[in-house]
Amino acid sequence: MQLYKILLLSLLLPAGASHAAQPVQTIISGWELTCDNFSACQGRNLNSDGGLIISFYRTASRAPVSWLHVELHPHAALPATETPLTQRLKIDNQPLTPVPAQESSHALLIDNPEAAQQILSALVHGNRLTAGQPGGGGISLTALGAVLAEADRIQSAVQPASSGPETPPILTVGGGQPAPVTPLTASEIRDFVDYAISQIDVNSCPLAPVFRQIKLAALSNSQALMLISCESAAYNTFYQAYRISRQAPFIARRQVFRLPFTYPQGFDLTNVRYDPQTRELTTLLWGRALGDCGTASHWRYDGQQFVLEKFSSESGCDHWHTASDWPVLWSSPSADRTLPADAGT
Repeated sequence: MQLYKILLLSLLLPAGASHAAQPVQTIISGWELTCDNFSACQGRNLNSDGGLIISFYRTASRAPVSWLHVELHPHAALPATETPLTQRLKIDNQPLTPVPAQESSHALLIDNPEAAQQILSALVHGNRLTAGQPGGGGISLTALGAVLAEADRIQSAVQPASSGPETPPILTVGGGQPAPVTPLTASEIRDFVDYAISQIDVNSCPLAPVFRQIKLAALSNSQALMLISCESAAYNTFYQAYRISRQAPFIARRQVFRLPFTYPQGFDLTNVRYDPQTRELTTLLWGRALGDCGTASHWRYDGQQFVLEKFSSESGCDHWHTASDWPVLWSSPSADRTLPADAGT
């Protein structure tokens, strides 16, 4: 399943929603901009042929940027050298102004906000960034101003909250500690597999029973999670989730996973996994077989339902990011929101 080259995501908040910001991911003249539901934005240029990658991150406060990185793409067709990248970088044939940074032959990592903003401002006013490429290659900077202007527009549209974003109700079990759960027995597993094959008909699960993959885990001492593969497309497998009673007669109820925002491409349980120890369910949708683009989600079972903790998306298929580093489009207030570090290499 291929992702569209231009991916625009908008959040239409229902009454009582937890965040006022609208997550957006869009491509502007070869640059990807992602702004999450807390109105923090990150951007980078796309480069499927290798070369330089400029990436930056800016919190909802808009300025200055928190960090700015310039890195060589792993597939860059540049000669090997030990010379620090910062000594080879030029904006319109003029060397960069020295700033506090971590330097290597393939990266310039500026994590000081003031220094990062200084270099970003220089890039915005330039036309091309080069690193000694033969033939004068490099990155066009002409669209960077438009990317930052769009980030300004998105962030300006969000009214700052005096007490921070409201948080959705989080249900807990046993005063915050989940009750001990007895793992499924071999007999239960056999019974549930037979149920998934014989009782879930092809009208609801099109994949022929003999080809279905079935994943089982205990949710509680009275309920189990049953994940059944119902469709496959190249490198993606689509599942349905059921909660089934652990005592006969077995009753299975379809579980619906709803994103807390409107996602134009829809959402499916794709390549799903569930860890009964952490109570975390994860999905991964590959945009292509290389696994450098797509979507990923993390859900936590709270004893009553699965609650979304994080949704990530990468629309640029250019060999840069692995799934763990895709830009975060939506996260819950309780999720880890440390500043993302660009980790393309």
